[in-house]
Amino acid sequence: MKILHGHVEHDLPDSWWHGAQMRAFVRGRECYRANLGCYPGLPILELSPNDVEPLDRQLAYGVFRDAPSVMRILRAFQEDVPLPPVQVVEAEVPGAKYRFRLQDGGHRFYAALAAGYARVPAVDVTHVSFSGNDIYLAGHLVGRKQDGPHSGRPTTR
Repeated sequence: MKILHGHVEHDLPDSWWHGAQMRAFVRGRECYRANLGCYPGLPILELSPNDVEPLDRQLAYGVFRDAPSVMRILRAFQEDVPLPPVQVVEAEVPGAKYRFRLQDGGHRFYAALAAGYARVPAVDVTHVSFSGNDIYLAGHLVGRKQDGPHSGRPTTR
């Protein structure tokens, strides 16, 4: 399956799509259901793919490299299981073509596009830092990340 995002095309292997039994998938919303407990204290944005700079990976496997992970994400879409929002950072150049750059969550982002979602849940981590499970925004503690399945894996900036 070809996924076009901006000027970049990614390929999701058909065997992964069929293996996750996505042929009969019907979206019930514009955005996959986000696990709101992943980033307490941070607003969840629902971004259009047009707001996010395309990942231009020239590696042999492109953006998708882990079949079990991608298939778990696709199954979560089918079962309406909440998943962590993707992490984005603000564009480094004011007035850039894209408002955000993907920081973490490439599999979720591009699987969501493949599934036909018009928007992707995201958290802007431009001014966020993580220390263990603590989440800091501009140096102030705003929340504590929950543990458990689908809780997300914040990256350290």
